[in-house]
Amino acid sequence: MIFHFFNLLFDSHGFEMVAAIIGSLLWVLAYILMALKGYKDQTYGLPLVAITLNFSWEFIYVFFYPPDNQIVMLLRIAWLVFDVFNVWLLFRFGKAVQSVPEIRQHFYVVVLCTFALAYMGEMALHHRLADSGGDESAYSINFIMSVLFVFMYFNRRDLRGLSYGAAWAKMVGTGIMALATYLAFLRQGGTHYLLDYLFACIFIFDVIYVYLLHKAGAGAVSGLKATASARA
Repeated sequence: MIFHFFNLLFDSHGFEMVAAIIGSLLWVLAYILMALKGYKDQTYGLPLVAITLNFSWEFIYVFFYPPDNQIVMLLRIAWLVFDVFNVWLLFRFGKAVQSVPEIRQHFYVVVLCTFALAYMGEMALHHRLADSGGDESAYSINFIMSVLFVFMYFNRRDLRGLSYGAAWAKMVGTGIMALATYLAFLRQGGTHYLLDYLFACIFIFDVIYVYLLHKAGAGAVSGLKATASARA
């Protein structure tokens, strides 16, 4: 079993495979931290659209277009399994936290329709781009998610459902996988302007999101200390 594992690593150009494993495990950690914070605060920890896009992608590229590499397949299954908890949090607590009355009134219909549109859109994108591995759509979704997290922060100044640890895990996990993919591009030659653009934008918005959470958390701690001092 161990010998077979190292054979798979060797066949997958070593560093790229190790980076994919580390990055994917950090994403699993991010999902867990998001789910725990969401459950604690009785809300969901990912933007609604990001949940539908993420889960649809994982479902498509596990069941319909699975990777040839067994390790990558196991990692995608892990994403899908742990992402189920974020989907459950959306259905369990999502309706109550909606600020738009119309969305709250028709919440479940809105969510199901969004899932359907996400699924159909990603299938269409797969065929249009001949995106066999799902890289273009995966990083496009990641970019959308990174932007939505920033807007989610401004909509949740109390940090309800927002995990600082998950923000770091997402940023570092995506960064490691993006670096490995970029190095693979250099080795193979050719141009990949769309993915290069997505790598840069994702990192920029992830840094902004981590900074905002850090600043808000530091402010909250300072406020608690000030209150404690005043009471003393």
